[in-house]
Amino acid sequence: MDYFETFSPVARIDTIRTVLALAAQKRWKVYQFDVKSAFLNGELEEEEKMISKFEMTDLGILHYFLVNTPMNANEKFLQDDGVVRTDPKEFRSLVGGLIYITHSRPDIMFPVSLLSRFMQNPSKNHFGATKRVIRYIHGTLKFGIRYHHVNDFKLVSYTDSDWASCVDDRKSTSGFALTLGSGMGTFCMYSLTS
Repeated sequence: MDYFETFSPVARIDTIRTVLALAAQKRWKVYQFDVKSAFLNGELEEEEKMISKFEMTDLGILHYFLVNTPMNANEKFLQDDGVVRTDPKEFRSLVGGLIYITHSRPDIMFPVSLLSRFMQNPSKNHFGATKRVIRYIHGTLKFGIRYHHVNDFKLVSYTDSDWASCVDDRKSTSGFALTLGSGMGTFCMYSLTS
């Protein structure tokens, strides 16, 4: 089998953000285009309909319940929280869609990473928290990453840890973010550590 005929390299989002930051700094023109051959000449169809897919179609009600943060600051989730279980397939689909959105909305990276820990056996509490993230996104559609020329173009990193906040196993969640010039190069990669 000739793997080189069907191989299609895909750029990492970190690389794309770094190139955009560099282009903004150097004042280069940037053009976007899609290459259908990257998907083996298949039909490209966008799907971003999460609100209707997960029965949040009443935008009046959704607008009424908009939130300013993607997650409650002091909320702790348990694997076995004693709450009625929900459909894991639907929950995985919702979290998977949110993971995709983190490419353009890195401000939701922490809650999405946290909620992805419960994909095997989610409860209604976990499902409600994911819907809160959708309500946050709906109320902040104009948010994004802005790249522009700056005088002090340098790489800066930030890191943080919450020190044993996981209620199930007392592990810590740590994360980091890198900025390059005006925009983020890598956003908030979270992981459990012991």
